[in-house]
Amino acid sequence: MADFREFISNVGLVHPPFTGCPFTWHNCSEGDRSLWRRLDRALVNPIWFNQWPQTTYFCALPRTSDHSPIILRGAARQSVQGGIFRFDNVLAKHPKFLSMVQGVWRHHIHGTLMYGLVCKLKALKGPFRALRKVNGDLSDNVSAAKEFLDKAQGLLDDFKEDILLQLVQCCRVIYCKTVEMEATMLRQRAKMNWVQHGDQCSRLFFSRINLRRARQRVYQITSSAGNIETEPPQIAAEFLSFFQSLLGGMRQRRAINLEFLQPLLKHRVTAEEANELVTPVTPAEVRAAFFDIDEHSARGLMVSPRVL
Repeated sequence: MADFREFISNVGLVHPPFTGCPFTWHNCSEGDRSLWRRLDRALVNPIWFNQWPQTTYFCALPRTSDHSPIILRGAARQSVQGGIFRFDNVLAKHPKFLSMVQGVWRHHIHGTLMYGLVCKLKALKGPFRALRKVNGDLSDNVSAAKEFLDKAQGLLDDFKEDILLQLVQCCRVIYCKTVEMEATMLRQRAKMNWVQHGDQCSRLFFSRINLRRARQRVYQITSSAGNIETEPPQIAAEFLSFFQSLLGGMRQRRAINLEFLQPLLKHRVTAEEANELVTPVTPAEVRAAFFDIDEHSARGLMVSPRVL
């Protein structure tokens, strides 16, 4: 039974809560020969609990058998609605953002500090939602600003007037601003997707890994002879040759002059002490060092002298 408990602990299995009969087996004997044991049980691993955290099982009556049947019950993980406060970082660049937050934060809410914080964050959702509608779809804004800039530059190319030059400059500023807002939004979305799906071996994870491998791969290299190598075997051979010449080969080894280091050394090992450091340790020295330990330094250590 001890081996069975150790095996369960090593593989990470746990007993979910159960109801019903406390003993799941009876040998159908009477008197002193009667035995009641809990032989039948349900064991689950952490992966199961993460998928079905409300898992329980019921031990029913045995009826015609000597074992009690087990009925497994459980429910999938329920998604929590509205548990996280999020807002687009683009809203922080709006001129009314700070005044909007300050207007909500001035209100006094009765209750604990955490309750007040939650209420204020909930109160900000409405103004932030209205502010997001004012900004509109950022991708559509970029397309519209790009179209206006193209038309303005086309008119300037045809008529060459100063008023059209000013119009082009205004359209260029608006286009750059909309592109920056869209880039901020896309970066935030990418971070959110990575936090949510990056550690789950999902399609997003493997796509990022493949992209990183493609970026770090060497497609061509210039050899020491000046030739451009594009084949993987030649590229690998050129890398190997370069680092062999850099780290190996017949390089001249420099001997360190200890006289220059002498002013910086506070303690220096003598030749006799150096020989003692490499001398084999005898069992007698181990025994003497072991019994020389203070009892307060090795609390609870009880070893018989016969062991050593």
